[in-house]
Amino acid sequence: MSLALDSTGTPFVAYSDGANSVKATVQKLVSGSWTVVGTAGFSAGLAFYTSLALDSTGTPFVAYQDNANSNKATVQKLVSGTWTVVGTAGFSAGSAFYTSLALDSTGTPFVAYQDNANSGKATVQKLVSGSWTVVGTAGFSAGQAFHTSLALDSTGTPFVAYSDGNAGGKATVQKLVSGGWTVVGNAGFSAGPADYTSLALDSTGTPFVAYYDGNAGGKATVQKLVSGGWTVVGNAGFSAGPAFYTSLALDSTGTPFVAYSDGNAGGKATVQKYS
Repeated sequence: MSLALDSTGTPFVAYSDGANSVKATVQKLVSGSWTVVGTAGFSAGLAFYTSLALDSTGTPFVAYQDNANSNKATVQKLVSGTWTVVGTAGFSAGSAFYTSLALDSTGTPFVAYQDNANSGKATVQKLVSGSWTVVGTAGFSAGQAFHTSLALDSTGTPFVAYSDGNAGGKATVQKLVSGGWTVVGNAGFSAGPADYTSLALDSTGTPFVAYYDGNAGGKATVQKLVSGGWTVVGNAGFSAGPAFYTSLALDSTGTPFVAYSDGNAGGKATVQKYS
């Protein structure tokens, strides 16, 4: 599942819909009730790793791994109440895992993913004049990139966090600098393996990453970049038990909130914020 809010605070959720042959569905809250946006199960086939973003007008875009197109990446958006493919369906060179979508200030979509056509390394593409174009170099990570998470700063510069197969599964962040991908701080900055990496940027462009911390029994940890180095926010492993599917968001003051499936509470949802 992937959550986004429009400018009025209305929540939208995209997900792989078991009631519709595991195709993609989006719903939003209307007058206190959840309502399907467009058509339920709008993808051509099974849709995995759904990632949702809204443009400045509130138009939803969804990226996903498209089983109907050899598990390559596809993006659709809502146009006059109908879900429409953006550019070309199955635009990635090979199968795409951990698809993560972000829109810049002009509404241009960017998608990061683990690129099976490039040895499972990270690739980012964006839409240019109706066609999907690689940003920088395809397969830019040193090794396989798991749990890719994409964010754009206020200038539209993409940052990607991932679990770095070249660093024992520890967390790494890279950003685009002068057309090339550059490691932010140091590669493999987490103390141990980092799964479910989730990236967010504050208003100054400072990156924060939340993750399932293999060095802390799978509990949640958040780090941010300070003076070029990665620093733990609060305490490492702050959750009571293992934190699966960590998802990070920052409020307007830069306060981090982390949602996760709480292994200390039978897998139920828990949210914590830093105070």
